[in-house]
Amino acid sequence: GNGNVVISNAFILGPALGQQLQAGSDAGLFVSISSASGDQLTGVSAQGAASVKIDGGSVNVPANGAANLTGPAPHLVLTDLSAPLSGGGTINVTFTFADAGAVTLAVPIQPHAYDYATYQPPVAAPSPSPSSTATLSRKTQARKTHKKKKATATATASPTPTP
Repeated sequence: GNGNVVISNAFILGPALGQQLQAGSDAGLFVSISSASGDQLTGVSAQGAASVKIDGGSVNVPANGAANLTGPAPHLVLTDLSAPLSGGGTINVTFTFADAGAVTLAVPIQPHAYDYATYQPPVAAPSPSPSSTATLSRKTQARKTHKKKKATATATASPTPTP
């Protein structure tokens, strides 16, 4: 039953003081999980997030030990927040275990400051809009070929040493 799993030191890393994480962004979730008999964290969901990614897909919690998902880089990431997030509130997070089942708790959002300044937000994969990259590469290519033609013309003309 649930008695075997203890979740402690859970927090979501929010934005810097006075800032907001915009809707659609990601936030790291940090936690320690201990279990008397051993268990496996198989899924996490959070209110206000499209999904929670588990680095590696699942987390083994050793018997009489702990899985310390405590950073500095997040092992659990809330993705695609449905609303802006600022420090100070809480989010209901449900941890699902192979044996213990689902455990839900209100996890505080800590500002990225003070004791939490050393933690790292999740690294966002750059997703440039396709149209802007297409025009960009076309321009640079055109410019490069022009330069190349001119450069070769001047380069071939100038190897004669000036006295």
